[in-house]
Amino acid sequence: MRLLSLLQLVEDSVAERAPQLVAAPTRRQANYAAGRARMVCADGSSLLLQGFPLADGQLCIKATGCNAAGEAVIGQEIYASAPGFEWRDAADSLAEAWVSALAAQPAPGGAEAKRDEEPMADDASDELAATA
Repeated sequence: MRLLSLLQLVEDSVAERAPQLVAAPTRRQANYAAGRARMVCADGSSLLLQGFPLADGQLCIKATGCNAAGEAVIGQEIYASAPGFEWRDAADSLAEAWVSALAAQPAPGGAEAKRDEEPMADDASDELAATA
């Protein structure tokens, strides 16, 4: 299976689970020489697929899903040689894992953002001024 075809199956499955991710057009990139394909959603979250043959000649696809900040939220391998293997089932499983991982991420502007906005203590800013 071509990586872009698998990305299309994943996108269709994501549309069923979290239509807001793929409501706007997604961007796809492929590097056939390197065996990589990437889908980037309008919110900046992305899914990278890397295909390569194993030592026994079987195909393996490594999928890495990232959130909008570019942090990896899932890593999953797909082995096409399993008995009864179906590409649609693999795409559904990957989409479910990625959407669930994105949903489990803290909302932007949550407690982490507030902690970053706290002013520095006076002694820390004095130390910075002394080194400048």
